[in-house]
Amino acid sequence: MVVAEGGMDRGHAVMVARAPRPDGPFEGCPGNPVLSAAGTGWPEQNLGRADLGEADGGTALVCLGVRPVGLAKAFSPLGRGTFLADVDWVDDWPRARLTELPPAPAEEVSYDLGAPDALTNPIWIAVRQLPVAVAPPTPDGLLIRRTSGHTGLDGSRPAFVGRRQQH
Repeated sequence: MVVAEGGMDRGHAVMVARAPRPDGPFEGCPGNPVLSAAGTGWPEQNLGRADLGEADGGTALVCLGVRPVGLAKAFSPLGRGTFLADVDWVDDWPRARLTELPPAPAEEVSYDLGAPDALTNPIWIAVRQLPVAVAPPTPDGLLIRRTSGHTGLDGSRPAFVGRRQQH
């Protein structure tokens, strides 16, 4: 059994227990938590909500976490993301090793926002509607307009088009 413990913030952790039958009695892993970033300076934090699975001939642990930024490391602009950890088996218990990924390279992008298909790429987003419904392409670029149904940013259907954060 793989469970989350410690809340969803800095104390979040992955715990493991096993039993001879689904109804127990359960024995906790002596190495619990099998994965936690609590008290570490790792760039990944709040790791939890995990599951074990097979990957490339071995075992992997997939979990949720965040990559906080800023001086206080309290803000995560991408929200919770999915992380993958390799798993070693020690005395028949899993022990997760979070794999450090290299940072994504800086990306320079250029878009022809006047093209008829300018907003068909899924990197473009709008709130509760398709981006093209908010900002139809014109030969001069996108025209974001407030029409009936489109409201300000505090409304239910804001006249907003954005590009998804990827890194």
